Amino acid sequence: MALSVGVDPSTIRQLLLQHTFLPLISLQLTHNADLMFQQACQNSLILVLQAIQPYGNNAEHGVTGQAYKLTNTQLITRMYGLFPVRFEPLLPELLTVHNPSDSKLTGLFSISSLELILKKLSQSQDASQKNPLSDLYLNMFRRVITSNKVVLFDTLNHPVSQIFVIDFENDSIEVLRQMIVEFRNFTFPKYFQMSDLLVHVFLLYNANVSSESEVAKFQNDIRTNLTVTSTAVPMFLSEADTQFVRVPYDNVTIDCEVQKMSFQQGKATQEGDEDDLQIPRELDITLRGSIFEYISKFLIPHMERKIRTWDDLILSPKKSIASQFFSVSRKLFKSSGELVSQAHSVESYNSVHNYYHRSSPEQSIRKLADWSLMLKDFKYAYSTYDLIKKDYTNDKAWVYVAATQEMCIISLLLAQTQPLASDTLPQPPDKNTLRKIRHDIIEPYIDNLSYTFKSRFNVKTYAIKSYLVVAELLLNMSIMFNIPWWWSDLIESYYLKCMMEIDAHLASIGNGPQAIKAVLYERIGYSIGQFSYVPYGYRNLLASAFETEENENKEMEIEKDGTYVNVLKILPPKDNAIKGLTRFRKRSLWYILSMREWLKLENLQQVKNLVDDGVLQFNMKETTGEWYDRHDLILATIRASIGE
Repeated sequence: MALSVGVDPSTIRQLLLQHTFLPLISLQLTHNADLMFQQACQNSLILVLQAIQPYGNNAEHGVTGQAYKLTNTQLITRMYGLFPVRFEPLLPELLTVHNPSDSKLTGLFSISSLELILKKLSQSQDASQKNPLSDLYLNMFRRVITSNKVVLFDTLNHPVSQIFVIDFENDSIEVLRQMIVEFRNFTFPKYFQMSDLLVHVFLLYNANVSSESEVAKFQNDIRTNLTVTSTAVPMFLSEADTQFVRVPYDNVTIDCEVQKMSFQQGKATQEGDEDDLQIPRELDITLRGSIFEYISKFLIPHMERKIRTWDDLILSPKKSIASQFFSVSRKLFKSSGELVSQAHSVESYNSVHNYYHRSSPEQSIRKLADWSLMLKDFKYAYSTYDLIKKDYTNDKAWVYVAATQEMCIISLLLAQTQPLASDTLPQPPDKNTLRKIRHDIIEPYIDNLSYTFKSRFNVKTYAIKSYLVVAELLLNMSIMFNIPWWWSDLIESYYLKCMMEIDAHLASIGNGPQAIKAVLYERIGYSIGQFSYVPYGYRNLLASAFETEENENKEMEIEKDGTYVNVLKILPPKDNAIKGLTRFRKRSLWYILSMREWLKLENLQQVKNLVDDGVLQFNMKETTGEWYDRHDLILATIRASIGE
């Protein structure tokens, strides 16, 4: 029997930082830039945004030896090998799709669409290719946390930078000026802060025609006339170049993937070809280097400058005693019916449409916390979230309170599990810290935010995402510090609450067996298998307890070195030393429930994957005389279905 088969929680933690808590960059390009990209890629259907999007994930599409220098508010500098970003369409297009001006909050994703995607992924797996169920959970989790939805109550999906992509040979400075003016004159929502946006230019030029000195002169003209920074991107338009590289892109939302599935329906393509782009090798190298230069030289310094400015001008005065006294006085005057000045009413919370104005300090502090989280300053982000949460509570901005409570939990758990150095693990927290984290922060915050999302605003998908993310971060913390007794019941309860919400939604629309339920059952089984109460110094007992015996029927030995051996003596089982310290039987129960769901879906391949992984406590090759091997129970049904 295998000890554990599934996605490691540290991988899930890294997935959060690579798909959710990272800067969003919006792109706008000219028609000439599109034509140049199409000519360079030898593909008349490709778009610049479509080609650049995969390179935001520099974990897979970075440069050799890349390093990003991040300086926190304490002026402590650390080097990171990864700093991913998201490239998305122009902000007005995102606003048009999601329509955040509507006072009614809509769901984060479609549960029915997620179920459809998981069913397709599970059925498309080749029986001859080993693809364990853990890949399905990884795909499900990535789709739940991936979103470009612009909302009122956080700034995680508000663009940090706006990039204009132009063609050096065919686009002039006046064309670029007109694009910038039209963008700035767009009527953005009242909560969006336009002044904090980094405006940048990607300058495409034909490396075979234009010289670097001409391009540098044009860049200097852009900086002089428009006060905008730029990055030169050389393009190689030789049609003789036939060396292409496959560039996969997996950071897509659930809605985009469902649309892609509908477009590809009835289309005869080879598996995997429809999802990957074909990029010339020289262009691939160029894009990697240009985006690395943009992130390290322009984006990160811009975010650090803004964070220091907000900290000095807004956050520090707010923490002062005079500011706290003024806030208390303001509450007393409000309660006594005094009139509030018109200037303050413009900047305060709009209770009718549920938003804070862009000029309000609360909106800037929320962005300060979000940007600090993106720059991996988790402790500072937690303290900022905790501070602004009090103002949201005073203004009765309940959706802001719920979103901030979620981020308080996430930033706190990320800070607790953040390595002190590349080769140094963090110090394990003491019992008082664990008690405060659980009873004063996680449990009350989760109860409150789930009530707000489900009862006040009827958007259960936000609560589902919170349950999953918090459960995974707690599981990562439990394994890292070997404290399963502290979090095991809480982790299991959050998985079950998530499953209950999904089950209730799919049952209401008439769905029967669920792939989501099967995947979550498997994840619960994996997490329970990790809840081992064996100390670190005796972990070798776990491995030796399940080694298969080579000779179960040993030959009788009457004498051995003159010593009498009692062959009738009952030997203790191999796992006798760890009995009561593991939860393998309970883990097997959840895996069996997962197999039952796959049997209902007639997906025998997933059942065979679990059996082959050896995650069950029971003998699947032969029938025993135990009660669980009765022919009318689920274990006999599973054994018969896989042909054992």
